[in-house]
Amino acid sequence: METDKRRDQFVMAALELFTQKGIAGTTIGDISDRVGVARSLFYHYFPNKDAIVDAVVDNRVDDFVEQFENWGVEYDHNHSRQSLERVIAHLRSCLSDPNSFSSIVTRENNLILRRQFSVQSAKRLSQNYARKKERVPLQAGQAHLSHPRESFYIVIVGLISLMAQSPQTSDQVLVDVVAETMHIMLC
Repeated sequence: METDKRRDQFVMAALELFTQKGIAGTTIGDISDRVGVARSLFYHYFPNKDAIVDAVVDNRVDDFVEQFENWGVEYDHNHSRQSLERVIAHLRSCLSDPNSFSSIVTRENNLILRRQFSVQSAKRLSQNYARKKERVPLQAGQAHLSHPRESFYIVIVGLISLMAQSPQTSDQVLVDVVAETMHIMLC
């Protein structure tokens, strides 16, 4: 139990420092100092800096994915445009909320964090999407995707990257791109 608590302290300290200084500007010594322990103790929990980056991302991906769990249930095939507009607006609010981790990854000095976050989020969300697609029969007018998990993965990584690089891209453009990519007939 004490081990988990100490590990969590390292993860939270790293998150705070990555937020302030970016990954490149944060050292293992900085993280250890923030926790108030000797640098050597860091290596008891993490073999290197990459491992703590992964731990920070894994911790936050869970929160991010949870926010999108219900969208697939709420998706209305008869109002696909409105459903996509809601998910794009939700994604934009997640990425622009200054207190959220997803907003931290959009900052220029956190490109490594963005890549890790995008990949992990897309992996989890696409697996969830593919499982839901297997359980839900196709509706009339709905296109069949040969590779739904992979298609959804590409869409998530692309959306996060595009919104981070070009936040001025309109929601309407994003809705259209998702619809075209996922072969969704907008109505």
